[in-house]
Amino acid sequence: MQQLKSAIHHGQPLHRKDCPAKLVPYYDSRNELVEDSGLVYRGECLVVPHSLQADMLKEIHRSHIGIGGCLRRARELLYWPRINPEVKDCVFQVQRVPVIPAKRMPRRTPAT
Repeated sequence: MQQLKSAIHHGQPLHRKDCPAKLVPYYDSRNELVEDSGLVYRGECLVVPHSLQADMLKEIHRSHIGIGGCLRRARELLYWPRINPEVKDCVFQVQRVPVIPAKRMPRRTPAT
């Protein structure tokens, strides 16, 4: 994230091939990136560092609103390269986990 902040303040290379490897995923968004109070934004969306992306995916999916709802929620608030397929994969993986039904207790027969 420090390298990205530095590129925002000092300018990014004109050509993708001249970008450091860590900045290549941000190259297409370079003109939309700004830094404010130590945080990086792409438009109004917070750019999430790689170290926090898994936590954000859990938070996005916590309400269980499906793939469409999760994508909408993520796009409104957050950004990182490849966020859309990662949100889809996260929701899909959770939906694939089989639900194991609880064991049924044997029925009690009424005493006669």
